[in-house]
Amino acid sequence: MDSPISTIANDNFVFQIIVISVIVLAILAGIAIYFFVKGEYFLTDIEKTLKRGEFESVIQKAQKYIKSKGAHYLAYSYLAQAYEHLKQPQPAVENYEKALISLTDAGNIAVKNNIMIKLGELYCTLSRWENAIGYFRFVLQNQPNHPGALKNLSNIYFQLHKYNSAMENLQKYLALKPNDAKATLMLAKTYNYMNQFQKSIDMLSTYYQFEQAISPDENTQNMTLLADNYIGLGKYKEAAATLKPLLSDRKINHKTLLKYITCLIRMNDLQKVHEATEEYVFRLPPHERCPVLYELANVYYSVGDYYRALDLWKSINAINPKYLDVKEVLKRFEILTQNPQLSKVYHPDDHPIVQYFLQKLKLYSEDKILDRNRDFIIFKENSFCSVLYRVPAPVNKLIINEIEDSLKRAGYPSIAVDLYSLFGVDDSGKKQLFYQKVKEINGSEFLAYVSDPNPMPILDPA
Repeated sequence: MDSPISTIANDNFVFQIIVISVIVLAILAGIAIYFFVKGEYFLTDIEKTLKRGEFESVIQKAQKYIKSKGAHYLAYSYLAQAYEHLKQPQPAVENYEKALISLTDAGNIAVKNNIMIKLGELYCTLSRWENAIGYFRFVLQNQPNHPGALKNLSNIYFQLHKYNSAMENLQKYLALKPNDAKATLMLAKTYNYMNQFQKSIDMLSTYYQFEQAISPDENTQNMTLLADNYIGLGKYKEAAATLKPLLSDRKINHKTLLKYITCLIRMNDLQKVHEATEEYVFRLPPHERCPVLYELANVYYSVGDYYRALDLWKSINAINPKYLDVKEVLKRFEILTQNPQLSKVYHPDDHPIVQYFLQKLKLYSEDKILDRNRDFIIFKENSFCSVLYRVPAPVNKLIINEIEDSLKRAGYPSIAVDLYSLFGVDDSGKKQLFYQKVKEINGSEFLAYVSDPNPMPILDPA
């Protein structure tokens, strides 16, 4: 049995051990707190340095912190931000990704989303679209209605011409942020590219409700988009009305002018086409005139106003003889330039040449005309027909067949034909069976026939 003195000694020893343990733990806790506070101080100091814009110093301090304290998402994040400000996207990406890896706490969803948004934006800067898309999709997995991820995905898909995906993300984004004017305008453009023209018009209207500070250049682009939508809907009158104010500027955009003239052509308003040519085309710088003049020349040629087309080709040639095929075209139609009397043949108004032929053929009235279209006119004489071909090109098999069909409809399937054509009949036309009934008046004989300054007057049968 232990004595009372021995028991007291043992109790004192245990107490001393406990006290010593408490002291040691307190010291260790103090040391831990010290280093924690010191570490927090270093991070706070790095943050303050970043806010002061001392980015090189941030890099040095953050790297030193990581080397001595180990990985910390804030240190990597500060590093990444410093590299961003220094316009160094690649090291910024690398450090944001290290920050993301260092975030082991599953509860930091908002922080992780912010870092992934940053990574997506930086990958966009590097044009690494798939990496960017991947990070934005990760964000949407965590937060399906994250506005930043939806907007950024919309931008990427729009740039990649993936308009259906752009539309889907823009619609979701605008459901969250309906007053975002820029996103509204992007959706209007997206609808246009998807040929959903009315929806594009509606979104443009919404855009103008939200956005007030629109520069003249932006307004021109938007009005051009609106005109494109009207053209897509076949509303050429509305498109022309939208485009015309854009031509009031001192400096005219040749693409806008060409689009405006195209609308007038589609409206079949050749008078306004001519007026637009006179008013606007020659206000363009010479090097910008050629595309517009060339298109106009093709239009005038297509409606049978060949000499006006010829004048425009000459204007192009004076500016740039090497423009497209103008040199070859002028060579092909050199005979028209050399023989201005042919203008009565190759003109959209056929009245002068009809009267001329009636006199030359000694016919009494226009009742003797069996067919009268833009390409040819058929005159009925006693035992044969005379056909005037009014296109400055060889007669091909399609025209031969059309003449034959016209005569059949008129009840003269077997009648002989005198065919007046400056350039004659090409090989495809000569291979047609109907050609055996044709007598050609071409070349110099045609020129002589249509060059009589005083054809015989039409005689009154009475």
